Order: sequence, then structure tokens, then C-alpha cells
Amino acid sequence: MDCLIDYIGLRTQGGTVPESGMYINDLPGITVSQITDIANSEHATFLDVWATVQRRSAKIFETAFTNAMAKRYRLKRISEAFQLSNSVDTTAITPAEAGTLRGILVDCYYLKSPFHYIPIDKVHLYLKDPVPNTTIPLYVYEVHDTTLTLLDTFSITPQAGWNDVTINKKYTDSAMLYIAYDATHVDSVSLQLDSQDLDGRFWASYDWFWSHLYIQGASYAGGQFTEGYDTYGLTATIGLQCSFDVLVCNYKKELATAWWYLLGAELMQERIYTDRINRYTTVDLTRAKDLRNQLKQDFLNELLTFVDSIHLSGDWCIECDEQVKRVEAIP
Repeated sequence: MDCLIDYIGLRTQGGTVPESGMYINDLPGITVSQITDIANSEHATFLDVWATVQRRSAKIFETAFTNAMAKRYRLKRISEAFQLSNSVDTTAITPAEAGTLRGILVDCYYLKSPFHYIPIDKVHLYLKDPVPNTTIPLYVYEVHDTTLTLLDTFSITPQAGWNDVTINKKYTDSAMLYIAYDATHVDSVSLQLDSQDLDGRFWASYDWFWSHLYIQGASYAGGQFTEGYDTYGLTATIGLQCSFDVLVCNYKKELATAWWYLLGAELMQERIYTDRINRYTTVDLTRAKDLRNQLKQDFLNELLTFVDSIHLSGDWCIECDEQVKRVEAIP
């Protein structure tokens, strides 16, 4: 639910304009001074309170949305996953080359569902003779034709043998990803793609006709890919999964009001249970409880209105029907 963080803003002097154009302190009964006065010893400023409330609210929103959708649809949680090979050949070396990327190209051809995402937990890079006193950048790109759009950057402090990189991200709205490292200072070992899925069935990258994914090794230089079966020492578990929270990110504009109300309710919750002593937490406590209850009900009403407006027809992530047709949100 990271897509919801800071989607609703906090109206302050000199503050930035949120993507939604909506502000939490435009709700009746919520002010910046009130948020400041409920900050406790664990919150340095009102911005810390706001950040805490957003993180907690995102978890609540995810659970509420999932429960509401689950009453109408049965979702496939794990749809497909492959563990790539980790059998390296240290005798077959591709020399280091400045300006060259090497790694894994993941192509699912088209988005199978608005619930679909590509999860990447960890990647592993085998190095035979790392150059001392250097770091190796590792990137995750979205690919359109031969154009790369950078999504994330990681840094490897190299050591001989396997080097683990924790990514722990869900990549949504991406039909093609490129996971690659900078080969400027890396003499790359060979790692061929023949692999097996998590049920133990062996496959190779060219057997895509029965798989939803087409995975290749690839180097990238001069704006062009050179594709093959060698991932140059890089391996990972690659797959497609389905989650209701991906739909939230795709339709966050339509869900903005529900998110707005939930944030307001959770701010009132914070106000009710803070250990600060002032008028907001004593004489006005009954008003805070009433406002929390009203905002929570407004949140649920908005959320259920959206869920009832969604009509799925033959979605790949929904049980009993695999071919994607469309998802419509009716105002």
C-alpha cells in the first residue's frame, strides 16, 4: 500500500501539493495544532505523528479492502513462481565492460490482470574475483521496447562467491522488468537459465508457450539488448502473483475519499489514546470519539460503494476463469 502514503496531504505553510489535491486538515475537526498537541515522546513533531498514522492506516485499508473484495471474488494468491538455476560455470568468463548492464529480463508480454504483480524478494550474484574497494550497482528497470525506466537502485559490496541483495518489492503495472548489475568492473561468470518451477518441473526460458512468463539472460549496452540463456551469475526466484492491494494502487483516485476518511478516523484514534495531557485529550475527548466513529463509518461506506461498482469478467487472477477481459469501475 505504499502508493497511498502521502497521497493525501497535510496543509501547512510552504508544504507540497499532494497528488490527490486533498488535505487531511480539510476534514472538519482536524487541524495541524491538534496533531501537534497529540505528539508524545515517540514523535518528535506533528510530521512524525502523521507518518505513523499513515503507515497504520495503510495496513487497515489493505485488510478492509481485501475482506470486502473477498466476499465477491476468490483470488489466486500464488499464480506462478520459478527458482532460477544457481549452477555457475566459473571457467566461462565474460570480461568486464564499461557502460554495460548484465542480468535477467522478465517478460510477461502483457498485464494479465489489474491484480497482478511481480514480486522480487532477493537476488543473488556470484562473483569469482571481485575488484577490491569497489561497489557494484544493481538496478531494477521497467522496459518498454529498448527503453529503460529506472525503478530501484541497490548497492553490492562485493565478496568472492554469492552476494545476496534484498529487494523485497512488489512491481505492479510492469509487463517487462530488467534486473541487472553494472559490469564495468565485473568479470562475469556464466549461469545458464535452465531451471525448474517450485513444483520441481524443469523448464527453459524458450518454453514460454505454456508459461505466463518468458525469462531470458540479457546484456544491455548502447541502447540495445543482447538476449540469450546466460544471466551472467545473477539468479532469483521470479514469478507472478495476485493481490487485491494492487487494484487499490490502480484505482487510488477513485478510492481517495475512502482513504481520506480512514486517515481522519485514525488521527482521532491517535488523539484518544495519546499520553499527552491537554484540552484535545481531556475536555474534548468525547467529541474526538464521536468524530472517529463518524469518519470510520464514512470510510466503510465509501469503500463498499467502490467495491460494489467493480465488475470482473474472466480475470486471470480470479479462480475458475483465467483469460483477462476487462475491469470496469462504474461511477
